[in-house]
Amino acid sequence: MEPFYIVLSIFLAAMLSYDIAKFVRGDRPDWKEGLVTFLVFVGFLAAMQMAFQIV
Repeated sequence: MEPFYIVLSIFLAAMLSYDIAKFVRGDRPDWKEGLVTFLVFVGFLAAMQMAFQIV
């Protein structure tokens, strides 16, 4: 099951980096996009923890 979480964490990291790049370019997100970015970040942390047993 760990390979699934590794792939999921890579996918979520790509989504998170895209959101950060949009923010750096000057696209200020509304509250809904901010909430989605926060949930992606939490999902990324959870997938990393499940994949690599961090903490």
